[in-house]
Amino acid sequence: GHPVEVPMPAETGYGLDANRLIAEMGADTAAVVLTTPSNPTGQVFDPEAIRAVVEAAADCGAYVIADEVYAGLTYDRDPRGIAALTGHPEHVLTVGSCSKTYAMTGWRLGWLAGDRTVIDEVVKIHESTTACASSVAQNAAIAALTGPQEPFEEMYDAFEERRDYVVERIAGIDGLTAPRPDGAFYAFLDPEGVTDSLAFAKYLLGEHGVVLAPGSGFGDAGEGNLRLSFAASLDELEEGLDRIAAGVAARSP
Repeated sequence: GHPVEVPMPAETGYGLDANRLIAEMGADTAAVVLTTPSNPTGQVFDPEAIRAVVEAAADCGAYVIADEVYAGLTYDRDPRGIAALTGHPEHVLTVGSCSKTYAMTGWRLGWLAGDRTVIDEVVKIHESTTACASSVAQNAAIAALTGPQEPFEEMYDAFEERRDYVVERIAGIDGLTAPRPDGAFYAFLDPEGVTDSLAFAKYLLGEHGVVLAPGSGFGDAGEGNLRLSFAASLDELEEGLDRIAAGVAARSP
């Protein structure tokens, strides 16, 4: 088999276009990957569109691989996972992690949940390549998942506040737009007239001292965009957005 990329339209904020995705599916489709909330766009897919895609996948005898690593950081939409939104949970394989929700990136601890027959086959391969996560990481994950949630709630509130600040600031910068992020901690910036995102990212770094990820690193559909992470303090975001605004203004026609 081979992967088929189906870019979502920038014109609609990179939301899930179910018809566009379903049109690429067929009898030879083995799996469909949905990442929600999304890195790099911060978009959370509409439940009705998700249901349509899962229904089509089930009709093809395929699985939907639900990448929900950022699911704990969902702000404006239904936070339930894809398996809970559909009538075909047996066709959904859910990928989860402690990395983002509990800021445990370095622990390298995640999970796969789904139909037992599939998981049993996955375990056979996993045992031969990775063995298992360390017992220290596993116990840390248990503590995070079952312990007091106040630290996570404080972090969630801080991310939401930063998201709102970033959205407000972007709206006030001429020549710069971005879809409103519904989740994760990214905004996918669209600076007017930029066609080489790597070159523009290097320009902002070298001339204005601010680091953004070039959109080309996320595939051809990301070219011309830049990913901003708001996993930083409000003071740092204020300074960074001031520098971005200056950089965009200096390059404006």
